[in-house]
Amino acid sequence: MRQKVYPQGVTGKVVAGGTGFPLTNAVVIVARFNAPGAYGAVADASGNFTVYSQPGSYSFAAIYSNSLVTGLVTVSSNVLTSQNFTSTPAPFTISGKVSDSSSGAGLPGIAVSGQGMNGFTIGFTDTNGNYRLPVTSGEWELRPQQSDAAQLGYVGLNDRVSTNVTGNISGFNFQLPKATALVYGRLVDNFGNPVNTIDFRADDSMNNYYQANGESFPTDGSYSLAVTAGNLNVQPESDTLALAGYVGPQGVPVSLINGQCVRVNFTVLRATNHITGFVKDNSNNPIVDINVNANATINGTNYQSQANTDSAGFYSLPVANGSWLVNVDCDGNDGLTARGYACVNNQQVSISNSSGVLNFTVQPLSGNLQVTTSSPLSSGTVNAFYSTTLAASGGQQPYTWSFVSGSLPGGLNLSSGGTISGTPNTAGTFSFTVRVSDNGSGNTTKLFSLSVNASNGADVYFYGLSKQRNLAQNDSGAPVLDTSTNAFRFNASVNPTMLSPLSVISASLTIAGGGTRILSYKTNDGQYNFQDYSSTQSTLDTVYVTGNYRLTVGTVHDGTKSLTLNLPTAQFPNAPHVSNFTAAQAINPAAGFVLSWDPFVGGTTADFISVRINDSNGEIFQTPDIWLTGGLDGTATSVFIPANTLSAGQTYQANISFVKLTTRDTNMYPGVLGAVGFTSKTTFNLGATGTKTNSIFPIATNSTVIEFGFSAAFDGTNYLVGIQGGPAAHDEITAQLFSPSGALIGSRFSTGRFGGVPYLAFDGANYLMVWQDVTVTNSNRRIYGQFLNRSGAPVGTPFAISAAPGSQSPDLDAMRPIAFGAGKYLVVWRDQRTGTNAVYGQLISPSGAPFGSEIVISADTLAAQEASVAFDGTNFLVAWQKRTSAQQEQYDTLGMFISPSGTKGPPFVISQTTSARHNPLNLLFNGTHYFVTWNKDVGPGFPSSSDFDIYGRFVSPTGSFPGNEIALVTGTRDQVLPGVAFDGASYLLSWTDGGFVSTNPVAKFQFLNPAAQAIGPQFMPFAPQGTNSPVLAGSLFDGSRFAVVATLANVGTNFTFFSGDVYGTFITPISAPMPPGILVQPISQTVSQGSPVTFSVTATGAPPLSYQWRHNGANIPGATKATYTIAVFDLPDAGNYTVAVANQFGAVESDVIRLFALLPGVPV
Repeated sequence: MRQKVYPQGVTGKVVAGGTGFPLTNAVVIVARFNAPGAYGAVADASGNFTVYSQPGSYSFAAIYSNSLVTGLVTVSSNVLTSQNFTSTPAPFTISGKVSDSSSGAGLPGIAVSGQGMNGFTIGFTDTNGNYRLPVTSGEWELRPQQSDAAQLGYVGLNDRVSTNVTGNISGFNFQLPKATALVYGRLVDNFGNPVNTIDFRADDSMNNYYQANGESFPTDGSYSLAVTAGNLNVQPESDTLALAGYVGPQGVPVSLINGQCVRVNFTVLRATNHITGFVKDNSNNPIVDINVNANATINGTNYQSQANTDSAGFYSLPVANGSWLVNVDCDGNDGLTARGYACVNNQQVSISNSSGVLNFTVQPLSGNLQVTTSSPLSSGTVNAFYSTTLAASGGQQPYTWSFVSGSLPGGLNLSSGGTISGTPNTAGTFSFTVRVSDNGSGNTTKLFSLSVNASNGADVYFYGLSKQRNLAQNDSGAPVLDTSTNAFRFNASVNPTMLSPLSVISASLTIAGGGTRILSYKTNDGQYNFQDYSSTQSTLDTVYVTGNYRLTVGTVHDGTKSLTLNLPTAQFPNAPHVSNFTAAQAINPAAGFVLSWDPFVGGTTADFISVRINDSNGEIFQTPDIWLTGGLDGTATSVFIPANTLSAGQTYQANISFVKLTTRDTNMYPGVLGAVGFTSKTTFNLGATGTKTNSIFPIATNSTVIEFGFSAAFDGTNYLVGIQGGPAAHDEITAQLFSPSGALIGSRFSTGRFGGVPYLAFDGANYLMVWQDVTVTNSNRRIYGQFLNRSGAPVGTPFAISAAPGSQSPDLDAMRPIAFGAGKYLVVWRDQRTGTNAVYGQLISPSGAPFGSEIVISADTLAAQEASVAFDGTNFLVAWQKRTSAQQEQYDTLGMFISPSGTKGPPFVISQTTSARHNPLNLLFNGTHYFVTWNKDVGPGFPSSSDFDIYGRFVSPTGSFPGNEIALVTGTRDQVLPGVAFDGASYLLSWTDGGFVSTNPVAKFQFLNPAAQAIGPQFMPFAPQGTNSPVLAGSLFDGSRFAVVATLANVGTNFTFFSGDVYGTFITPISAPMPPGILVQPISQTVSQGSPVTFSVTATGAPPLSYQWRHNGANIPGATKATYTIAVFDLPDAGNYTVAVANQFGAVESDVIRLFALLPGVPV
């Protein structure tokens, strides 16, 4: 192999530090990791090397044994730069394995490169797939070379995986999938000539995790890419096209199945001109090696070009004739914001047979501009004055606020100072997006929701029926029925006017032809809702026939309302089709984007269209409902997505719904809209760029053994977590103590036994850890226990708890099978001694002695399982799931009180609706009530796929229910394995999104208020670690914060674990609602003309408090502190003054005070 010779490069010698010996055969590389161009050579016997390259600024590396040479070098045009380098021994290494993701077999001969803060490193896998890289301390990002993986028929990773090096790291493994499909084609220019040796790539468009790489052949422009099945985005690399003098089209979406070959041809344009310029800061310093992009639509095709700035901040973009939109990388890993600069606006440059010039000047940030006020905002009341002030941080003050999209409640306005105020005149929940701009060029947006409660109006603001068909658009072609879920849905809903407390008590539906359906309250949507799904329209229409349907709604103030709606024959609109689908896959998050679709055929102003965008944490953009200001009617064909709505590095799921309304009624329930409609909803993906991380700490990590754990207990000082997995085996039962700082205390304790995941509780002196034991043989199982003291040391030896023979498979199959109270532990489990699944329990003293005999909780011919337990200060409550007597498999969630002496109460049903399947549940006692959470399969049941949501219900210590069951978490994927903790003011709910059968399950979290309504968005506090992602978590409240333990794993379908580690983090509770109050009112004053005057106010409430002083009812610009000073009083300053004080929970306005002028000669 021989280098390509350029007219410039770098030449010199690499020698060993200290001895000066030449590093013979050292691998020498100059490269830019975030831009095109990597060049290399091998040093000769004297350590001499010459590397030829394109001009530019590069990182330099020479790798030799365990030595690492790093540095920077600038290559000028037509100059062979001379520069020598001296090695130093690398203090640390990163080692691991690159293997087949299915078989685990090592992959030989693959380069693994690493990029650090001060250079890069590279190594190659041996015959077993093992690699070893010399590194320095600090942050490093690693990735196997995609082209090497392609040589072996494998698909590489899209992004690098980061780690912080503080010592040697082993077990940093990569698993690559074998290619199962092929994309091939030919690359030609607009005259039909082949374009050779251009890089190609195919990205996994669903999650951007994998990337296949290839190159057009050096003879006829043909290329081929070995890929995995699924949805891909295929394109020639714009950087190598630019180096060759071409501009290329944007990516083409392709969908493949295993074994399929798809041909995709590309045509590129010869770049006849250039756009050149500088990127510099406001002090004329060059911004070096930053990406500059340009996009243009030419003859209906979207083309792109890119370049990186050199050491002088200069860039040169090859372009063809056309109108080019040029932008500087804003939110990328090495973009402007990452360098401490504000983003700059995109600029348009027209090219017509001549080159163009465009310079960018960027402004430094004093911190990333962000909105710090949380959503939802404090609620208001119709006809009552409302005021709240939004807050931001970072950027360059002062800030200016503006309204972007959505709908403010009628009667409220947003001032440029960020105050939302006025007297609302309409009840309901409103969503809107605002923008804050700083004094430079920075700006950002945020979506808020604000609820306005009725003062004396109806308890409901909407009720309705609908049928819906679900479609998916995977490329620029026509949408197709979404076969990943049941494509047809019937829906009934009732929207309460007041959410806290709820103004609706209950809702049910009597369907045409007979039969009743119960509507459950869903906190996510703030509505009572019933849904039923079917894979075909005919099946759905057989159950939900045309005719009259009656909603019976129990309200707080309006009594019971009987509302009849007529459901006609289905009238589904045409399928929404995104007309600029390709552009929507590569949205610049720093710029606004117009999402467009084909017209709603027959759509009128009486119909409506909704657009929603979701990320992995929930909804981030939505258009208002049609009855609210800003709603889209049936004639709309586009919507504007404001700049910074999307975050860098994200793939989003979006949907557009066309809704044809056949009924609109406001008379049956005066002032309330009742509607019947038919919906066609198309789901599709949007694409942007960027990443998010969170601070977590390792508890149990082992690259050779899968470790699993999520149950922990707190002793008042430290925490103990039970772990399945240890040095001996993947099912070794171990435990680890950690401190409030996340530091591990002592070494891991092993029980010397083996089995399932362990669970813990604390009795004031010791911990008790329990597990399903399989030490003797897998068929000889018992429930075992082990006491440990506060130091994590054993107290006694492991002991058996269950008396059932091992062949009857006793198992702990819930999330909380142990509780302590009244001086005793209660452990509950499931076994098969009756011939079917049954639930048993055993009381245990703190000495380990059983208290009484085993307690039979549920043991008859109907299967019972998934038992959990909690204690209320007097009794224990055991909750479990039990099969009903129905022929079709269905389950109820049941409860039973058990006293500390072992006396059982009668079983009672907690759930109001059945589940088509069972899964582990959870519960806790909040000081007044139990909160029971369970998984409910809302789908049709076996043999159809599961459709688990998470439900909950409050239960009093006497077994009564203060309210109905509540849908806590719903979604298109299974939501399973709930965990719950309570801090006295709010709940922290965790669960696994994706369940057991989908790929990429992930642990998510949500705060809930005391009524189990969502507070803020869903979130994921655990960032992936290497190839392991958070899949299951448990939490507890220690008196000041939530301690959370999670298993991070590489998981395939059917919950198959390829690796697993245990991590922890701490989460600060959401503050209890503390609206502002005024302790000391401002006072009126009389002053002379020309004198200073100061007003002050003393206020209380949850921080941060915001202030706005007003003069004669108008906001005073910049008067946003607890004091307001007029330096030189003049006559126009006299008049009335007030100050509004606000925080996220409310607002209050001071008494009106007067400022009088003291005029000469006028008595006062």
